[in-house]
Amino acid sequence: MSDNYYVLLGLDPSADDWTIIESAIQDRRRKWSIDKMQGSPTDRRQAVRYLPLIPDMETKLRDPETRQTIAREAEKELKEETVQQMARLNELIDVIRDATIEPDDVKLLVRQIGEGLTEAEVVARLKARGIMVGPTASTQDAPKVRPKLDPTMARAIRDNLRYIKKSSLYDFLGIGPRSSPRLLFDTADETLIELLRTGLRDTDSNNRQELAGQCKVVFKNSEEKERYDNTYAAETMGEFDGRLEVAGRRGFLDYEDIDRLVRATRTKGVGQDIALEYIEDYAHRRKWDLRWRRDSASPRDGWRSIGHALRNQGSVEAVSDNYYILLGLDTSVDDWPTIELAIQDRRRAWSRDKNQGSPTARREAERYLTLIPDIEAKLRDPQERRAIALEAQKELKKR
Repeated sequence: MSDNYYVLLGLDPSADDWTIIESAIQDRRRKWSIDKMQGSPTDRRQAVRYLPLIPDMETKLRDPETRQTIAREAEKELKEETVQQMARLNELIDVIRDATIEPDDVKLLVRQIGEGLTEAEVVARLKARGIMVGPTASTQDAPKVRPKLDPTMARAIRDNLRYIKKSSLYDFLGIGPRSSPRLLFDTADETLIELLRTGLRDTDSNNRQELAGQCKVVFKNSEEKERYDNTYAAETMGEFDGRLEVAGRRGFLDYEDIDRLVRATRTKGVGQDIALEYIEDYAHRRKWDLRWRRDSASPRDGWRSIGHALRNQGSVEAVSDNYYILLGLDTSVDDWPTIELAIQDRRRAWSRDKNQGSPTARREAERYLTLIPDIEAKLRDPQERRAIALEAQKELKKR
């Protein structure tokens, strides 16, 4: 294994922010400490070798000039490794005699090469050699790729949150995900100053200081905030894999399965679009069919709540005017950030229906869009919110 500190820490050579680097060092310290006690013989030997390097890593990578030198060396080393992997890939491609291969064959090539090359890079090389990949692996069917945090940074945040029993950075700061990056950054800065002022150096305080510093990194602008939101959503969606497996046991997901899953994910603060993308991608990988409403080919074509879908088939006499039901919220939801996210989702869906939907959908969208201010005002108030949730619960039981 390389002795370059960037490579050892799993850092991209472009990373030049000390906070990110420091988090990577802490993450590796934890991993090597665990490996030293519980790892395989190889892992233990590596841990014993690398743990003593931590002080030198911190000293050298904290210095901007030394850091840039190490980063350049890492970049050169990784490029040489890529060249070697490409040569190995070419050798494997030489064995292929078919003009078209399946997506599983691409995965096989990636496994044979080892870490370093992505499926996209392998597909690109295959095409350059005149070999096409089956339709299910085409870029047309590929799920949308949303920008995410550096894996090392994401892992460090996740570990620190787990230690202090917080679900997200928003939970840690005590403000909602719809807050502006500036407000989030300033709150993190104030939190860090207060933590440093106490002078406490116990494990809990250290974790909170790390989290406050990480908040300042991920909330420094809207682009980084989006990366964190996408990372958090992907991690949260992973918690629903078990439900997806049960729902898809027949080899397909119908719109009722999808709607239930989307509603459940929204109680965790995941937006509808991201939830649908994850479900589509999961079904795609499991080779399940997705059965949408009769009048819709996919969720991007005017996907609406199950109440609307069932009504179109005559199963529900009328759409409820209860705000919880209109927003597709579970009646147990009582935190404003989740509700605000649901309102934003519905605003987008109704705006889309108003411009592109059927005549019926357009009429309903025009009606519901005018209710948004009242929905926000009433559901923002805790007492009003609980009363509306109870009414929704009674209405759903009658159905």
